[in-house]
Amino acid sequence: MILKEIPRIQRYLNRPKLADIFLKESIKAERNKGIYAAHVRYGYRLNEISDYLGIHYTTVSKALKDVEI
Repeated sequence: MILKEIPRIQRYLNRPKLADIFLKESIKAERNKGIYAAHVRYGYRLNEISDYLGIHYTTVSKALKDVEI
C-alpha cells in the first residue's frame, strides 16, 4: 500500500508546543511572528492558535498577513 500523503499526526510529530512558541507574548510583533511560525512552519490550525492565545481566529488570520518575512 502506497500512501500519497503523510497523515497529519505523523507529519507534525516533533513540533514544539504552543507554549514554547509563544514565550514572549507582550510584544505584538513577536506574537505575530509566533503565529506565523506556528501556522506555516509547524502546521497548527488557526483555531488551535486562537484558542491558546485567547483571541478570535480572524485576528490570527489578520496577524498572518501583517508578518514581514
